[in-house]
Amino acid sequence: MKERGIAPFIVLGLGGMLCLAGLLLYGTEAIAADICLDRGGVFDYLRGICRENVTSLPVPPLSQRNPGVLLCWAAGTLLVAASTAMLTLGRKEKRNAES
Repeated sequence: MKERGIAPFIVLGLGGMLCLAGLLLYGTEAIAADICLDRGGVFDYLRGICRENVTSLPVPPLSQRNPGVLLCWAAGTLLVAASTAMLTLGRKEKRNAES
């Protein structure tokens, strides 16, 4: 009987941590913007500050204002998918060997 390695679980953990890091980066920006709007200000997404001397500002896409979030999510998703595939293929190989 072939033992399953620990590598897929390490890759799964790294992918999960990258997805969580992206969520935290996005969440901090969302919370800062919400606090700013609650106080009556306008959140400047490019600078990451609350401004009160303007009436409105454009909201740039996430890829422009914080590319780290998208990078974390993309890398994390790829790692989670790769580890899931490794675990699934390992389970199928084990089932075929037992047959």
